Amino acid sequence: MRVAGVVIWAGELVRSNLTSKTNSRQAYSVSFALALSSRRLSACHRIWADGRLIRDADDRQSVQFKLRLHDGDADQAPDPLMVASLGINRAPAFRDLAYVVFEDFDLSTFGNRLPQITIEISSADGSVDGGAIMSELLAIERSGVGSPSFLGCAISGDTTEQGLEPLVAGLPIATHFRDGRWVEGASDVSHSVGVADPIVLDSKVDERQRAPAKVALRYFDTASDFAIGESSVRLPGGDEALVINLPVAIDGTAGKALAQRILTRAWQEREEVRLRLPLRFCGVEVGDSVALEGFASEALRVRRKLIADDVVTLSLVRNADSRPVVPLPAAPVADEVVPSGQIRLAVVELPIGSSSDLPSLAVVVDGAPQITSVQIEGVGVNEQVEVRSSPGAIGYLREPLMRGETDLFDTQNVVDVEFAFDPSLTSEDESLLFTGANTAALGGEIIQFGTVFPLGGGRYRLTHLLRGRQDSLIPDVHATGSAFVLLNKDSFFEIQLPVAALGTAVSISASGLDGATVTDELPAVHGLTIRPWRPQVLSCQLVGQELRASWVRRGREGAAWLDYVDTPIGAAVERYGITIAGANGASVSIESDIPSVTIPEALLQELGPRPWRLEIRQLGNFTASAATVQIIN
Repeated sequence: MRVAGVVIWAGELVRSNLTSKTNSRQAYSVSFALALSSRRLSACHRIWADGRLIRDADDRQSVQFKLRLHDGDADQAPDPLMVASLGINRAPAFRDLAYVVFEDFDLSTFGNRLPQITIEISSADGSVDGGAIMSELLAIERSGVGSPSFLGCAISGDTTEQGLEPLVAGLPIATHFRDGRWVEGASDVSHSVGVADPIVLDSKVDERQRAPAKVALRYFDTASDFAIGESSVRLPGGDEALVINLPVAIDGTAGKALAQRILTRAWQEREEVRLRLPLRFCGVEVGDSVALEGFASEALRVRRKLIADDVVTLSLVRNADSRPVVPLPAAPVADEVVPSGQIRLAVVELPIGSSSDLPSLAVVVDGAPQITSVQIEGVGVNEQVEVRSSPGAIGYLREPLMRGETDLFDTQNVVDVEFAFDPSLTSEDESLLFTGANTAALGGEIIQFGTVFPLGGGRYRLTHLLRGRQDSLIPDVHATGSAFVLLNKDSFFEIQLPVAALGTAVSISASGLDGATVTDELPAVHGLTIRPWRPQVLSCQLVGQELRASWVRRGREGAAWLDYVDTPIGAAVERYGITIAGANGASVSIESDIPSVTIPEALLQELGPRPWRLEIRQLGNFTASAATVQIIN
């Protein structure tokens, strides 16, 4: 462990005159003692001064000093240098405190000042057991269950509670109350509350807003000379972050696992059920499991207990490991088709309008509330992220959906969709639709719906549709069974891909609570997020034997352009790709750097007689827009 000591004694500065052939100077040294630990130590190893190594693992020193370690024994004697300075009757022994004495520490290389000293130390007791620390400082009885151990631990604070607070927040150490004392480990006692019991369910408090979207865990990184390391996990949506300064020495892998467990526990315990029970339930203790027949599909853990006015009040939360203590019949859910442990997975390429300048994907996990580890693999990306499931994020069409109006509301078609978990969809007015409300991906089309008709059992009929949103393409038909993926603010996790991933496949996989692995694949990344908008107001005219076409360009950055003079193109250059095809199968492709083109007679003759199909695409830095099409008769 690497610790910064506290100066507990210092002698007078000693001045020395150093003379050479060219000059003379004064140098200073000092003797001092640093307190290191309230536990016994076996050795001091490497030493740093102002972050610079001044003593290595082989005891080689780059700065002149003498070092003595006092291991913190209960009968250790005072240091002889302190005795010589203070006197035998005044020199403290600092018993039960491990400290080190630096004698004649040379200050010349530090501007004749005392630098910040950090020292790598090792305990006489070997590795540090988290449960043992809790037991010693909080009088918690050890139960023999496994608890995390670390290479080192450096607890500090004005009070025991202040010092232990980050340790309690960061370590997965369960405790329960039994026979008048606290005991380490999860309780193996379970109680059953049946529907016939005189139970009063006071409230189910939703603490979702207080659960963090990100956990950042800081620790002493064993792979970086015990410098401060940080591991973090996050969920899509939300800005609240929980930062824990865990005073233990671990590596990055262990830090990541701990951060994941902290975040999982925070979300699993975000809901609290409060019960009022008769006095015969007074034997229920904090940490016990309580099965609520007819109310919950899994046993809950007692977090708080209060006995007053002949009533036992219990506050219950989900077990941190989500394990049922006693089997219970699941609470009835109408038309539930996905078991609680299973998940569904979808990957959708985000369209134009997203804030990213890189190709971006939306990863959506549908299932019971849980945190799922999702693996994303493709060209230039191999990433594992933690994604919070969104119950009801993925549905399936019950009836085909035909092509519809793109410029106005589609009032001719309806979306009949079914969800395994009811997402509780609501109707929204047009003002909210235009800010992105009620958005979903259906195949390659982005669609919005204004009016919602609940049909029961997770089934909905959606009308007042906006089709082909964000310049997405509308196929002739969306078949029955097509995935209907909600893209509301908190329903997906965004992944950015390198430009090298364009045109390549991306696969994702994840496992639910039941252990089953589900996968999904995007056959090719088209770069929808970074492509330009398609040109608008295409106008064509035959002048003599030439075809003249013009259009209005659109810019990716136009949404933030406020002076109404011009719209920035949002690309390095302004270019357009023009393709005109004839009924005979022949086609001609040219490019233009202005929003108009003239196709000469010689090229038109290759196409044969009309009708011709004209396609205009705006060319971006990496990909082209969708085509604006006009048939020329």
